[in-house]
Amino acid sequence: AVVSTQSTGIHPNTLACNNPVQYESRSAMPLDETNNESYRYLRSVGNMWQFDPEDLHPKMISRLYKRFDTFDLDSDGRMDMDEILYWPDRMRQLVNATDEQVEKMRSAVHTFFFNKGV
Repeated sequence: AVVSTQSTGIHPNTLACNNPVQYESRSAMPLDETNNESYRYLRSVGNMWQFDPEDLHPKMISRLYKRFDTFDLDSDGRMDMDEILYWPDRMRQLVNATDEQVEKMRSAVHTFFFNKGV
């Protein structure tokens, strides 16, 4: 599924959380074991679970939009890996993390969000 904004001038395939949204089905490239590491793992262990964005609780959707707005540092309505990888560096300031801890977190964050399609 794709989240598109209504009358914002933002590309329809861009998630913009400060605006009203409408869910649309997208069959062009659904995530599955052929293009997503997480689904590949699930299939390898016999699990056929498939994420259904239409089956999310409204509170979860709200929380996801809030998180998106937190990661979208330049407020352009698009989230890229550079913006996401800012947060492990922020850990250095918040908890006095060492360079090694920050690099370990950056690697984990990169892997996680890469597999989520960012």
